Amino acid sequence: MRCLVHGVHRWRWPACGWRNVGHFRKGLHTTRTSFSARVTPVFTRALAFGDKIAIIDQNGEHTYRDLYTQSVHLSQQLCEVLGCSSGDLKEERISFLCPNDASYVIAQWASWMSGGIAVPLYRKHPVQELEYFIQDSQSSLVIATEEYVRDITPSAEKLGLPVLPLVNSGSNGCASVKAVEAFPLAIDCPEWKDRGAMIIYTSGTTGRPKGVLSTHQNVQAVVTGLVDKWEWTKEDVILHVLPLHHVHGVINKLLCPLWVGATCIMLPEFSPQKVWEKFLNPRAPRINVFMAVPTIYSRLMEHYEEHFSQPHVQDFVRATCQDNFRLMVSGSAALPVPVLERWKNITGHTLLERYGMTEIGMALSNPLHGVRVPGSVGTPLPGVEVRIATKSLKREGPSYTIHAQGDECDTKGPQGCGAGRFRERRRARAGREPVLAPLRAGATPEPLQVTPGLDGKEGELFVKGPAVFREYWNRPEETKEAFTPDGWFKTGLQRWKASALTHQENSHTRSTAMSDGFKQDIRLNLPGVQTEGQLHSQCLFRELSGVTPGIRVHSGQAEGSQRRGSAAEGLGNEDNLKPLEREPQGDTAVYKEGMYWIKGRTSVDIIKSGGYKISALEVERHLLAHPSIADVAVIGPPDVTWGQRVSAVVKLQEGEMLSLKDLRSWARDSMAFYTVPTELLLVEEIPRNQMGKVNKKQLLKHFYPT
Repeated sequence: MRCLVHGVHRWRWPACGWRNVGHFRKGLHTTRTSFSARVTPVFTRALAFGDKIAIIDQNGEHTYRDLYTQSVHLSQQLCEVLGCSSGDLKEERISFLCPNDASYVIAQWASWMSGGIAVPLYRKHPVQELEYFIQDSQSSLVIATEEYVRDITPSAEKLGLPVLPLVNSGSNGCASVKAVEAFPLAIDCPEWKDRGAMIIYTSGTTGRPKGVLSTHQNVQAVVTGLVDKWEWTKEDVILHVLPLHHVHGVINKLLCPLWVGATCIMLPEFSPQKVWEKFLNPRAPRINVFMAVPTIYSRLMEHYEEHFSQPHVQDFVRATCQDNFRLMVSGSAALPVPVLERWKNITGHTLLERYGMTEIGMALSNPLHGVRVPGSVGTPLPGVEVRIATKSLKREGPSYTIHAQGDECDTKGPQGCGAGRFRERRRARAGREPVLAPLRAGATPEPLQVTPGLDGKEGELFVKGPAVFREYWNRPEETKEAFTPDGWFKTGLQRWKASALTHQENSHTRSTAMSDGFKQDIRLNLPGVQTEGQLHSQCLFRELSGVTPGIRVHSGQAEGSQRRGSAAEGLGNEDNLKPLEREPQGDTAVYKEGMYWIKGRTSVDIIKSGGYKISALEVERHLLAHPSIADVAVIGPPDVTWGQRVSAVVKLQEGEMLSLKDLRSWARDSMAFYTVPTELLLVEEIPRNQMGKVNKKQLLKHFYPT
């Protein structure tokens, strides 16, 4: 690849003032960095760290100067291929397919240096998904490292896009130190703040993946908030094992260390053996920060149990982890309490659990110093405001009652300053959507508009702050729907659904079509009272899109209750459908004991059974304490009598057996009667995505096809 050093000085950002690198270096703080109003991408800080090691990967060590130099080089090539003489792509999208190594950073920085929006692709996604992301983002070009050029080229040609190969990201920079330091930095460029930085696609667990467009301000707000809260410094060394197409891997584990001049050790992919080897390696640089999803911690514990069984080895592991590590974090999925407790026994560290999502970055975190409450996600991060509210219908329109609202400094309950109620008021003009109007500051609440005693009551979570994304790419209506008029982001959109009027069915047996074309016999008993644990239906499942064979076991809802209908019952037909209604999709949360708690997605993690609201995540936490259960996902299939029932999809520990009767008998001691599962589905593996999340809607479709 030809080095374009002679062209470096021609790179320009329009209408921006320049400062030389020397001046910039003097003003840079490399220890703790709090949120700043001045917005600059992370690459503008790189030369201040010079020859310090930034990345260690399978290709060797890469200094901050190496990354910067190669990014400049690639930026020039980007503009050359796209015929951009000004050097400003003006937010054109640049898709790139890179492994977990320094090449990812170079492609990302080059996209930003060229004024483009970075669209990271994931190598394990099927071709159809990669094409969807490239096409949906309307990318102008695809960057690919050598090992992926052959794979991605047919798709790029199909979409009419050029492919720019990125050669091995070795540490032999192609530009001289003098040339690089003469390279202008857009330190005070006013355009950085609102310019698009990257499009990250949602995991698609609640629908078709959407492109979440974050600006440079959004990215910097998340980075600086975490740097401040978790006290990142240039002396930190983090081990990176997560995919780089989600916020967790991109921001928390990569941009945070690069922001402060720390070192990031990147593995091509997760391997329990390699992670333990890195943890216990006595040679410098020693890892002192680690972040992962709960599934990874579970895998690491399995490896520990298998290979570190001797007491003196376990003592060594614990002592090494206690001495070397200052921070271990879990996120992207709910952390089961048994995993947290077992990991603490092994390493001496209490995992720090936090809450975030693609649209908001990170919002809540347990404290770095102080008590970390199991199951809680802590308090708001710097710059973040959160609100918990519930919706009710009034004659004048929908209304929201605020349970709690707060920021990093304080959270106020329903009678505190700023708490109260905000209402949806219909605009005078016909055809306009209802809008949320906040209660005026200083206004006297109407009687009963603020309800006392809401501490500990569940509601939907809303988030506000500079970290919240700009828009869903090319989805203006969904973007509008995602925000209240006063700027609060609803942690989930509300979708339209059709509800069926259920009815009792007396057929003995019928066959329903499965999603993959197979047939499944569902035996429906006549209505009657079933004693607990009585088996009235047993079906063998074929493998369905990653759901391994399992056995479905039914039982009664509760002692003395009437038998429930099967999954096939109550589906209705075109003659008994209700009108369209709103289906809530937000995250359900609660504020209690000075902490925020996430109960799950309203649409799939909140089960409404017999008048009770049941948190599937809470049920999962309890069930994971059972000695025979290795993994579990709790879902709420429809039920003709109870609305929904609690169904547990369970992976057993190796060699273990479990019946529904035994599970229910065990659960009575620690769980409320209405939360105890009434159905048990045994599987060999519970399908999870790369971030450890279960697509519960897909599970429902697999086990209960309509």
